[in-house]
Amino acid sequence: MAKHIDNISELESLAVGELEFYRRLRSGMLLFCVGKAAISEAIQKATKSPLSHIGMVYMPCFEDGAPVGLWTLIEAVWPHGVGMNPLESYIEGPEDLILCARVDPSTGKEIDQRPAILAELKMCGRGYAALGLVKEGLHRLVPELPAECSTNEVYCSGLQHIGSTHTTLPFRSPDGGEPAPEDEFVDASVNVVAVLIKQATAADAKGAGQ
Repeated sequence: MAKHIDNISELESLAVGELEFYRRLRSGMLLFCVGKAAISEAIQKATKSPLSHIGMVYMPCFEDGAPVGLWTLIEAVWPHGVGMNPLESYIEGPEDLILCARVDPSTGKEIDQRPAILAELKMCGRGYAALGLVKEGLHRLVPELPAECSTNEVYCSGLQHIGSTHTTLPFRSPDGGEPAPEDEFVDASVNVVAVLIKQATAADAKGAGQ
């Protein structure tokens, strides 16, 4: 189970280099981002967490059980909405990354994420809930304000919540609103697999040589 962190450095013992990070990728894993942009900082402040974005790792093509093609991320981003984007743009970008698998805490076995992948692929093209994101953020900062309860448009963590409802262990929703990346990161089913910290560390150097 992943636990709340105040800073990505708390996971430094799990940090690896880019090559090892790629080796650990599997379709259905979740990628949490520690963003550096202004919108990322706003999300981090509202949720009291360094996490600002989440998407689902997906390899579109397989041949004889081996991946063929490019790793992608199924995600909801502004202004395009729900779609698939190259995972490489995150690995080469400035964000620190946390790769997680979903595991049933009662059995220790990984949850079958294929139904979630299919559900999210069917949502490609759905709009991004920009106003909903603002509304939910304001609610978290000022609880007296109404929470976001969007049904047509989604933002990143809302997409992953919907996908999870098609699995055997859906994410729980926070009371009165939509989930944030932080809510899903601390879910009992989320296990950290690897961390990619962009600032050089001893762990990064070790991972780069694997």
